[in-house]
Amino acid sequence: MERAIEIFAAINLLIIGVSHVFQHRAWAEFFGRLHEQGRPGAFANGFLSLCTGSLIVAFLNIWSWPGVILTIMSYSMVLKAAALSIRPDWGLASMG
Repeated sequence: MERAIEIFAAINLLIIGVSHVFQHRAWAEFFGRLHEQGRPGAFANGFLSLCTGSLIVAFLNIWSWPGVILTIMSYSMVLKAAALSIRPDWGLASMG
């Protein structure tokens, strides 16, 4: 199962990362449109992190090198989602 989660994470992070490099204007527009939606846009942004982060946290909890990097990233995604769910104004500030 750990291997499957690592592959899932690699696929998601690689595609999104490459997309950010080559389509940075589209990503800026995407987050700008989320920002225009107000608090619902902040919730949507948080839910994107929650879906990926919670899946990885649930099935991959490695605290030794190099797996700890993915573990920390996934916990960070869950914390971001929690923060945006509790304080959507923080998300709006970061997307603004």
